[in-house]
Amino acid sequence: GDSVIRSPDQDWRQSKILWKGSMKLCSIGLVAMLITSPVYADEAMTVLQDLGSKWQTAYNNGEPAKFADLYTQDAFFSSGVLGTLKGKPEIEKAIADQIKKTPKITVHPIAAQQSGNVVWGHGEFVFDDGPSGNYGITVVNNAGSWHIAMHVSNTNPPKKQ
Repeated sequence: GDSVIRSPDQDWRQSKILWKGSMKLCSIGLVAMLITSPVYADEAMTVLQDLGSKWQTAYNNGEPAKFADLYTQDAFFSSGVLGTLKGKPEIEKAIADQIKKTPKITVHPIAAQQSGNVVWGHGEFVFDDGPSGNYGITVVNNAGSWHIAMHVSNTNPPKKQ
């Protein structure tokens, strides 16, 4: 048969070509992993959990002004419990009234996504002596600080007996 005789130099060049090709494939795979990486989802969830914690603490400590400070100036808050609220002053007043009726709430963020300086997510809430339900929020980052721009929550329907 035909035999091919290669010099050590040719073997080295062939190995170098294969190595470069492998590195390109590795690089492409790494870039693909980074693009689809849940880094943004993790950061978004951290934002949602941090705001949820501040929200719950301000509410449970009876601090409607601190609660309202978590919202943008022109925030929209639509609630099955509170109705439709627009802006920090309305939110603060409604929360001050609600705290008197149901002074404790627990919030549980479930999922969040992010695109640039906007995070949106959803979770569950339960008043200790009142209704429970689900919420969805849109949060914006302005000058390094996250605030709720839109908040929609709905109470669960009464359980059928």
